[in-house]
Amino acid sequence: MSSPKKYFFTDFGCRLNQFETRVMENSNDGLQAAESMADADFIVINTCTVTGRADMKNRQAIRKARSVNPDAHIIVTGCYATTDESSLKRMKEVDTVIINQNKFMIPDFMAGRDIKTKTTLFPTSRQTPLSSARAYVKIQDGCNKKCSYCKIPMARGEATSRTVQDTIDEVTALIRAGFHELVLTGINIGHYQSNGAHFNDLLRILVKIPGDYYYRISSIEPECVNEELLSIMANTKFAPFLHLPLQSGSAKILKLMGRSYTPQKYIEAVNLARSVIPDIHLGTDIMAGFPSESEDDFMETLKMMETALFANIHFFPYSKRPGSKIENIIQSKSNAEIFEVNGKTIKERIKTAMEIQKKIKTKFIEKSSGNPYRAIIDTLNDGRAQIVTENYLRGSIPVGRNFKKGDKVMFRMIVI
Repeated sequence: MSSPKKYFFTDFGCRLNQFETRVMENSNDGLQAAESMADADFIVINTCTVTGRADMKNRQAIRKARSVNPDAHIIVTGCYATTDESSLKRMKEVDTVIINQNKFMIPDFMAGRDIKTKTTLFPTSRQTPLSSARAYVKIQDGCNKKCSYCKIPMARGEATSRTVQDTIDEVTALIRAGFHELVLTGINIGHYQSNGAHFNDLLRILVKIPGDYYYRISSIEPECVNEELLSIMANTKFAPFLHLPLQSGSAKILKLMGRSYTPQKYIEAVNLARSVIPDIHLGTDIMAGFPSESEDDFMETLKMMETALFANIHFFPYSKRPGSKIENIIQSKSNAEIFEVNGKTIKERIKTAMEIQKKIKTKFIEKSSGNPYRAIIDTLNDGRAQIVTENYLRGSIPVGRNFKKGDKVMFRMIVI
């Protein structure tokens, strides 16, 4: 009897992509996980295409995989595989390209099973606390927004949502499996809609499920933050945490980006969140160097950072995305007022913003000092646990032998 085929997964990009990789790994009945890429019969690369740098990393990973394991069957999936399928098929290192909408067929493909029937975008995840400290619940995919810089709608398609009952069943199974933190994730979860139920409707239902757990809402658009949402989040079944993508503090740049809010509306959402949940962790994304971003525009972003007092910021440089609205305008030269920002200037702006953010984050940590928070154990090593609190602060505590990854503990932050 021959030994089972071995597989190796690697991924890039957002938490949703990472979650989808775990789902595929957990669905490989009849196959065996390889200890390394070199030991695998199948290598699956789940790609990202949020920036040009991400595209470059994808190609590098593919070439490395072929170099490490010349005999493996290399499967490329994910967002880059969806937007650039034809170019990937031309790479000699690639054996098979499977677009996002079909990625959950990959376990069947590797096992040689029938894959004629299209798989769901929302499969049962089969997560266990042994493999992950927290569970991810995919409730939505795709995006109908038309931000001028973004390729994700091309990669993920139109917005679609998981049914309420399927979400309830998944959450219930994860709680029974022993998870204490459930992260609600998707591409644009605030615009969840299924059979007349919207995001807030879903939350009201989920919060009634019994158990010792709390939800964390992943990235959500600023226009989705309202009194109704925050009144639901004030329940102890939710972590005091929101990630609200800002991108820019300049009204001019936000309009060019095609974002659906103004700086004033954004700050109103921030102030409302803090009025209802005073110790909430507010994180954001900021893009530097968007076409036509002047020094004054950048200063508006810095001002917004200091006004909003973000606990965490993901900074990234503007990246040309072929086929995006803003790049089409630049290439056609149809608007002489739109200009590209020098790469050196972009790096300097990110450096400046990061230095300011360090001081702002310190204020948030100091404000949290002395307060008790629920926390999840991420890792254990030599009697100490690395934990992440409900308001997304990291710390380290001594623990006994009976503790394990994924356990919920109470933590009081002390700033030394």
